[in-house]
Amino acid sequence: MFAALLASGWLTAVLMAAFWSPIAWRGVPPPPSFLWTAVLLGGALTVPGVTMALLRPGAPLTRHLIAAGQAGISGLLIHLSRGHHETHFHIFGSLAFLAFYRDWRVLLTASAVVAVDHLTRGTFLPWSVYGEAVPSLGRSLELIGWVAFEDLFLIGSCVRGQREMCEIARRQASTEEASERHARSEEACEREAALTAAANEASRAKSDFLANMSHEIRTPMTAVIGYADLLLDPGLTASERLDHVQTIRRNGEHLLSLINDILDLSKIEAGKMTVEHIACSPSQLIADVSSIMRVRARDKGLAFEVEFATPIPETIVSDPTRFRQALLNLVGNAVKFTGEGSVRIVASCDPPETPEPRLTLEVADTGVGLSPEQRSRLFQPFEQADNSTTREYGGTGLGLAICRRLAQLMGGDITVQSLPGRGSSFFMTVATGPLEGVKRLSGLVEAQGPDADAEAHAASRRAAPLRCVVLLAEDGVDNQVLISTVLKKAGASVEIVENGRLAVERALAAEAAGAPFDVVFMDMQMPELDGYGATALLRQKGYRGPIVALTAHAMAGDRERCLTAGCDDFLTKPIHRAKLIDAARCWAEKRRTLEPSEAGVPPLRSDFADDPDMAEIIDAFVAGLVGRAEALRAEVAGGRRAEVQHLAHQLKGAAGGYGFAPITAVSAELELAAARGASVVEMGELVARLAGLCGRARRD
Repeated sequence: MFAALLASGWLTAVLMAAFWSPIAWRGVPPPPSFLWTAVLLGGALTVPGVTMALLRPGAPLTRHLIAAGQAGISGLLIHLSRGHHETHFHIFGSLAFLAFYRDWRVLLTASAVVAVDHLTRGTFLPWSVYGEAVPSLGRSLELIGWVAFEDLFLIGSCVRGQREMCEIARRQASTEEASERHARSEEACEREAALTAAANEASRAKSDFLANMSHEIRTPMTAVIGYADLLLDPGLTASERLDHVQTIRRNGEHLLSLINDILDLSKIEAGKMTVEHIACSPSQLIADVSSIMRVRARDKGLAFEVEFATPIPETIVSDPTRFRQALLNLVGNAVKFTGEGSVRIVASCDPPETPEPRLTLEVADTGVGLSPEQRSRLFQPFEQADNSTTREYGGTGLGLAICRRLAQLMGGDITVQSLPGRGSSFFMTVATGPLEGVKRLSGLVEAQGPDADAEAHAASRRAAPLRCVVLLAEDGVDNQVLISTVLKKAGASVEIVENGRLAVERALAAEAAGAPFDVVFMDMQMPELDGYGATALLRQKGYRGPIVALTAHAMAGDRERCLTAGCDDFLTKPIHRAKLIDAARCWAEKRRTLEPSEAGVPPLRSDFADDPDMAEIIDAFVAGLVGRAEALRAEVAGGRRAEVQHLAHQLKGAAGGYGFAPITAVSAELELAAARGASVVEMGELVARLAGLCGRARRD
């Protein structure tokens, strides 16, 4: 607005110079050109203020330039009118307009320009100001006085206006702050209400879970304790005693499955659950689950079917244990919640050319079905479709939550379609890995490939006596009796020690005597020296026999901790009889075939042993081999395949250069295994072979 007013003053000056000034200055020697004076002087007074108004509107310098220009234009108009008294009022009008800035300093700038202008021209060019030839200092001072008088009122108005604006701003700010506080208060209340509702819901769910879990645990525990008491009756027949033992075992396995569910959920919640990525047969896993669940379905009078909707790959890259666990849970639920009708497993798979192919397993039943509200809570931990205390089917509410997260870890998911009274269909998808060149099977009969001879051979192998010598390090008397009895009945010879210190002494003594143990089963929690310390000490002393960890710890990271300490394998308590015997057989055979006892095994000599120039550097290389093997063992235990591949590649090249071809060969196997994503167990076996070779390495 002020810039426009200033520009309009310049235009007025130009028009006045063109039409009025020649008349007003008639008879008086005028300046050379009124028009050029208006254009040039008016432009000099107008352009700076207008330019600054465009570039920096509202800036202090802009306001003062406009004020000076406005006062100058007033003086120019007085000059062009030859001091006509009406034009002097332009000064007072300009000051009044400048007061809209609400900045009293601007008024002082304009007033100073007016005072200097009138004093100068009133003294040296009175015609220009008053239309007279006689200078008049008094008239100039009088004008300045009136300007000052007006300034008093205008400055007072500016100051008062600024105060009012500040007060309005403070009130507005206070109002806005109050509104914001109110809004924040409402948001906080809503947030607190939501958090309270969530906390109440979580508390309710966990309370329900604890009630359910109490029921689920107390039921089998009651059976275990009750039937254990019945076993004390000396009058029991052999048949009754066997029936009681089987009942105790069945309920004990149920308790163990409850504990495993809780451990799985805790690993998942902590982000510590990991899955393997190894080649496995989905059709074989489906067949395993079917063989278990078909019996339960038949007992309930249900039809049980397996169907391949599309051909499925013979092998996929996944975690067979977690795959089987999730599918078994889904099929078990289908059988449990179906009173009549059928349960079906329908398998299908994406085409091989799909960028990220997935295998889909539909588990469909004709059971009770689910409402939309029940489906929304189905995959939440501690939740069940029916949480009432009189529910018919039981369960902890953990199974589906665990299965869905396992499927997600395997690159897929679990979804459900269901209607009350019309059954349910659960869809489990898992990533398959690349399928190019993988054979595809069109039915379960085709998928069950191993022939009868192979099955018979495997069965006969499992039935064969162990024929191995075992050292059992275990401090618990009951566990000593249980584990040694299982191994002895399987054909093994067992020696027992009760702590880690004795285990180290006995293992080393047996090896020194030329009669080493085939396998050491090492409890990891023992007095004096625990299993971790005992295993590490044995490895430091060069013991290369198989050591299998036994531990009640089954949380994420426990397996890796045992392998890092130097163990070759890992079994959790309570010990499963078949797994214990299989571990003893497997590691005893590997001990005899891959790592014979030190007696009768010659040192591994360098091909360059006769070269005197190589002696010193070969000795230095040999001295570092055990450390390299331990570094590889640690990387394998941590599952860091890239580091395993790198270290194996380095050792492969170095060993060949120093004349140890066998070390080069095993290192190459380990490098390839790491590159193709082999399991920790497979790489651990190769590292064990490599460690044995490194321990035997000598220059001469």
